[in-house]
Amino acid sequence: MECMVERKKLKKEYNWLEYRENEKIPYVKNSELRVDGIYLTAHIGFGLKLKDIANEKGLSLEAVIEAARWCQENEGLLKGVLEEEAKEGGVED
Repeated sequence: MECMVERKKLKKEYNWLEYRENEKIPYVKNSELRVDGIYLTAHIGFGLKLKDIANEKGLSLEAVIEAARWCQENEGLLKGVLEEEAKEGGVED
């Protein structure tokens, strides 16, 4: 039930993001980029500005801003999913 609520909220609050089947973290529409790759890797990890990420990835600035906002607003969920994926991939703390 929680997942359905989150998907409805995404459609209502974000124009540039979409969930893919069996995914808990959304992607930028019409791309293969998951929001955590944009925000955590490019922005936080490499220190790139959002407008530079948009230019580099060929995305609208609005899409990149939405990806960053989703990550900030869903920090707990994002952390949990990434930890789960790391364990599935054999990566431990």
